[in-house]
Amino acid sequence: MLSWKRIEKVLSRATEAPGPKVTAYLRIDPEATYGNVQALVTRIRSTFGDLDVPNDITDRIVEELTTGPAEARTLVIIEGPNVSERLQLHVDIPVVDQTTGHFEASYGEEAYTAPLLMALDRHERLGVIFVDREHIRVFETYLGAIEEVYDSKSEPEPDQSHVASSSKQVRPAYQAVRDDAHHDRHEEHKRTVRDRFYKHQMLPLRRLVQEHQLDRMILMGPERSTAAFERQMPPRLSNRVAAHTSSLPDTEASPGSVLEKIKPIIEELEQDRQRRVVEQIKEGASMSIHGTAQALEELQEGRIDTLVVPWRPGHHQTVYRATDSGWVGVSKGNTKKHVLNGGALEKVELMDVLPSLAEAYGCLLYTSDAADDMQC
Repeated sequence: MLSWKRIEKVLSRATEAPGPKVTAYLRIDPEATYGNVQALVTRIRSTFGDLDVPNDITDRIVEELTTGPAEARTLVIIEGPNVSERLQLHVDIPVVDQTTGHFEASYGEEAYTAPLLMALDRHERLGVIFVDREHIRVFETYLGAIEEVYDSKSEPEPDQSHVASSSKQVRPAYQAVRDDAHHDRHEEHKRTVRDRFYKHQMLPLRRLVQEHQLDRMILMGPERSTAAFERQMPPRLSNRVAAHTSSLPDTEASPGSVLEKIKPIIEELEQDRQRRVVEQIKEGASMSIHGTAQALEELQEGRIDTLVVPWRPGHHQTVYRATDSGWVGVSKGNTKKHVLNGGALEKVELMDVLPSLAEAYGCLLYTSDAADDMQC
């Protein structure tokens, strides 16, 4: 599964590599026919042609896709004389401009990482806990992929049914046999063993949550088991439980089967997360801020902690940046006020600088299909 360390390495190598490079975000159909592949090639050549990408780079990428197509839904390509990086994302992200049919792409000295960073912010890292009476499995799912990270089984209890049977045989014939009482004690014993097993999973689970940075969790399993498991969870874990779902027929089901089961839940959680962010902005401020110019000013003044950005492929906006202070603005005249001695103004693409700006000012950046303009 794609890890954040892997992403960081790719971004670092792409940033440090000298010379011009093409960055492209391609929507891939893993089950594409020959005709689909040729349509993809045509779109690549059209997009790269408009960007004046050298033919040798275009030919290398086309040959790669026609001889060994990617297995992902979205393929991120960073290619140049001194860099060749690929990232396969198992999710669909809006990377096609519907007005031109072009892919989201850029060619220049700097790698175009904004769509990738936006996609990473758009999807959260989730934990899935598959709960059974005697078996606990934990999965990490992120960007449409899944990996099993923990598996624990309860130690089998010694079978004492023969003891119960022999004890019945020595009772006088006239004494009532309390089968119900015996059954109740047996069930109580099983619940005690189960709860003890669940409780012992809490320390490893806390470590997993911290190590894998699991923002929220989904509990999967029989309702009785998940409820008992959740009762054993300390608040720092139970507060992360975002959803519950029923079990699979086989507790040894493959990670792929688990992912298919929870995909609708993941989609619902992500949509709900976007809606809540937008609603919190509207409800939390006496006057919501709309528009790029004002949002950028509020961001760089340190007055906001959340910024919602519309997700519109192919939408590019040029802004101005002071080369010395780093201030970014929509208006040339207003941005010039933030130029220090000896500085100048340069034109930059807003989406090229927005992720780093948000990080520098400690602001959370969210993308939303519903937003018409920047909101904070």
